[in-house]
Amino acid sequence: MTTPASAHAPSSWRGDPERDFVIYQLIEMARHVLDEYFSDDERVAEYQARGRRTKGRKQKAAASKPEALERWHGAADSTLVLLAHQDKMRFSIKVEGEHFKAEVALTYDPESGELLAATVAEFEGDTSSVLAVAISLMDELSDPDLDENDLEDLLLSEIASRFPASNSKGAAGPAAATAQDAKQVDQLARGLVSGLARDKRLVLDAMDQAYLEANPQSLWPILDGLVAAFQDAERREENLIAAYQWLLANQLELIRYRTERGWTWADKMLDEYQDRISEIAKSDHLSPGDLFSLAAALTDAKIPVDPKVGEAFFRVDPGTVRAEPSPELLRAEVQPLIDQLGEAPDPFVVIEGLSEAVGFMPAEFRAFLAQEFALSPYPVLRDAVPLMLLDSEAVVRRAVAAVLEQTAAADTLSPAALRRTIILRNWIPEDDRAVRKARAKGVICAQWNAPPKLSILALPIDGSGANGLILTTKPGKTGLFGGVLLKQNFGLRDVWCDHDKPRHEIGQAIAGILEDTAAIEVERHYLDLALQHHLAIGLSNGRLPTPALLAIAESVGGVEWRGSRLNIDAEIARVYSELDPAEITPADIAASLKRSGQWLHRERFAESWFENDAEVAAKIDEMSGQDDDVIAGAILSELLEKRRGVWTERFLLMALWARAAKSKNEGRYWRDFVILAHEMSAGRPLEDAPIMVAIAQRTVSAALLGTPF
Repeated sequence: MTTPASAHAPSSWRGDPERDFVIYQLIEMARHVLDEYFSDDERVAEYQARGRRTKGRKQKAAASKPEALERWHGAADSTLVLLAHQDKMRFSIKVEGEHFKAEVALTYDPESGELLAATVAEFEGDTSSVLAVAISLMDELSDPDLDENDLEDLLLSEIASRFPASNSKGAAGPAAATAQDAKQVDQLARGLVSGLARDKRLVLDAMDQAYLEANPQSLWPILDGLVAAFQDAERREENLIAAYQWLLANQLELIRYRTERGWTWADKMLDEYQDRISEIAKSDHLSPGDLFSLAAALTDAKIPVDPKVGEAFFRVDPGTVRAEPSPELLRAEVQPLIDQLGEAPDPFVVIEGLSEAVGFMPAEFRAFLAQEFALSPYPVLRDAVPLMLLDSEAVVRRAVAAVLEQTAAADTLSPAALRRTIILRNWIPEDDRAVRKARAKGVICAQWNAPPKLSILALPIDGSGANGLILTTKPGKTGLFGGVLLKQNFGLRDVWCDHDKPRHEIGQAIAGILEDTAAIEVERHYLDLALQHHLAIGLSNGRLPTPALLAIAESVGGVEWRGSRLNIDAEIARVYSELDPAEITPADIAASLKRSGQWLHRERFAESWFENDAEVAAKIDEMSGQDDDVIAGAILSELLEKRRGVWTERFLLMALWARAAKSKNEGRYWRDFVILAHEMSAGRPLEDAPIMVAIAQRTVSAALLGTPF
């Protein structure tokens, strides 16, 4: 047997030692079930021939539903069903008992007996009950002479062999892509094509997503598959191309997450990707549109595009001196684009149409476009110019500011454009601010609309420091559906705004968020505070927001939004001073810290609270072979102590999150969060803060049982 390409739990489980153990027991049980079922060569041959007896519609209808291959009855009135899916290497095992239910999804080759991927796609109920059933079934399928204790020891040893403690593999990065990776990627793409034809959407199930996450090297067969799909001129399949493009952007984003966690191999992989697409651009084997999508995937994944890509795509030869094209020639080249964008319904759509190309379009060319837009006969293009103040390059922002100064008149700058320019002055560096003369030239600033009745869902801050705000309006058949993803020490990670989302789609999205996360409905003041804090962080790091934030501000009345960073220690002191003195006696503080120490095992908002980055992996690798408690102690005293400020800020922001809750149930935590933040800020030793001890322990557990990346 070989190690699965991925063996994953739901993300909300990762890091809980008890559940991690049960997860891998379930996966090991599922592998044994498949090994036992396909131990007979005749059964393998019979299985490979299944589905060929029916034709046409009957075959298609039958193939769309999983087929139950076998059913077992286990301990405590439990049942287990082995299901085969349309893809002959895809299986799932469902096991249910009185106090639990679980489903394991697997990719397994019956001929070789190789488990390629596995994930626990669903689990509800009591862990001890499912553990008893797993051991019982394993006992039935394994050596009958093994007693329960011997079997559990065997399972532990097998798990240990599959998921070694050493993380040395992570430092070097993933192995080279193999033929099996290419085969798996092809299956993923074909599955997405089927889903696109059936449901009109692209989505991976839990097992396929786990494969993608655990195998960064699949980037290369994804790129190769997309290029091959582009070049298949005889029978070009647009749905297949869309599937590969979706996989490409998703895998690039997953690798970007690794760069943010300090993995140098991930930086090198993204550099290599940009090298490869630059070489593809120079080869002239792809059409401009197809070539464009390879670079657009970087923008979709929010990865900065290296200038070498723009040089390759725009056929610029570095080191050579070439004559600059005349404005007339440039104008002729961009006129088709201008005419196309001039038909857009609003300026935000114009900027969205440019956004994918902006990453690798030379800054000078973007500055030229701003001037052409400002002088365009299309009003929607003139109104798009203020939005270009949010360009990432100062040279473009200053060119936009200059052209706005020149065109600040009633016939070229609309009231709405002036209003947008005024608010954007608070979001960009002072040197790049624009339009002092507009009102003097008779441009009347458009009034802000009254803020609508707004529902705000706020997700808790996860272990990476990220949390989201989901904004919706209630009346009408359609409504606003917007969101802001915030991240500590980064700023605004992502923003989106849909003004006319169908009401039923909003309802479905909100229901999914509430089911999958610990999101709560909060008061408006939390939105204003959290957004402006992170806006300030982004601006201090040179990261400007996108025009989507302006679209949200206009929709919800964010007229006063500007970068306003919290003074963490001062804010902690302020909120702490509002507590009743009777709540902060030494005994009360000790009781509060004890309660917060249980959150990692009891509360959904703390499920992902552990550290997971290259520095953690290196430390655990350095201490490989030592007792887990010793490693956790080192993580606590060395790594977490260095990150005390990050966790202190996180606990303060969580206090403000809980205090803003509209429900008293969620709001009950805010005092404990304030006390925790205060004790951290005051320098309490981390070993005296039970939650920090628990975070250190979970960090070790997650590193030892998780993937090495």
